[in-house]
Amino acid sequence: MSEDRRAQGWIVPELGNARLLRVRNSNDVERAVGSAPPGSSHLCQGLRANGLVSVAERMLARRGSFLVVIMETVDGRGWRGLVRRALYRTLFWRKQGEISAVLAIGKGTPGWISARGMPQNRIYPFSYFLPYRVPVPVKRQGGAEAVFRFIYVGQLIERKRVDILVSAVAMLSDVELIVVGSGPLESSLKRQAEEEIPGCVRFMGTRRMEEVPSFMADSDCLVLPSDHDGWGAVVSEALMVGTPAVCSDACGASEVVEASGVGGVFRKGDKTGLAEVLASVKGQGRLSRQRREAIAKWGGGLGDRAGARYLMEILAYQREGGSRPGPPWQWSGGKLAGMDEVK
Repeated sequence: MSEDRRAQGWIVPELGNARLLRVRNSNDVERAVGSAPPGSSHLCQGLRANGLVSVAERMLARRGSFLVVIMETVDGRGWRGLVRRALYRTLFWRKQGEISAVLAIGKGTPGWISARGMPQNRIYPFSYFLPYRVPVPVKRQGGAEAVFRFIYVGQLIERKRVDILVSAVAMLSDVELIVVGSGPLESSLKRQAEEEIPGCVRFMGTRRMEEVPSFMADSDCLVLPSDHDGWGAVVSEALMVGTPAVCSDACGASEVVEASGVGGVFRKGDKTGLAEVLASVKGQGRLSRQRREAIAKWGGGLGDRAGARYLMEILAYQREGGSRPGPPWQWSGGKLAGMDEVK
């Protein structure tokens, strides 16, 4: 566990039956690759700037192994984005014959990869599937007089755009904002909050990962206003405990927000657009326990068991053919079935 991750509240997960082998150099990688049994499947993160993973990919290619690449949304902002598009076109052209499948994380990522030259029949929408927990009971009670609570969970850094979230919340009435996390912008954000919406924003600092679901379940809507997020795992966490989510269109997880049929998506950097989406969510009122349970049940498709099943279906399809599998958030037919009838 890196100190950076630890400072964000991450914990070392239980690995179950998986065996963790730590490699420190290319010789360790070569031994690990050489010990893999014939017919095994190999999942590697990314195609560039991935350290020893690229060493493993080269060795696996020489062996003719079944290689699956996992990629999240590529940041296409500015001139660096133009360079990345050219680099990935070259990489996919060179490695197309070596890659059996690509697990594309985030809305638009499958199309982006296809546009760089990877065959569509080898590209699959994917997610960061999270440990599934029984949904946390909603602790907050109260009728229409209860203040509507938005929550942000994450680092307080420029890319996350918590500044426009504070300003958007300030445009509403009878609301509060809970901020879970820390970072270099914490002091300036606190000053901004006191100037624009005094007494309505509470900064909770960094919390351990196992505490976060309770904060989410105790809120009415999670907001992730980032200028770029490959996925945005907090969106999945929120839906899995029955809390609607709002995020920018630059978050990979906007795909599941739209699929859920609750919350909403706004154009990145658009403070007014964000305020309008928040007002719309607030206007629908606080959700009943039954409605939140329906969201959480649908959100189970973002959990580890659903992800494991989907992965095995992808591997089987690429090896044996049959019916092409779709992502779990599409298994129930997309948007939450019967949500209009759940009061």
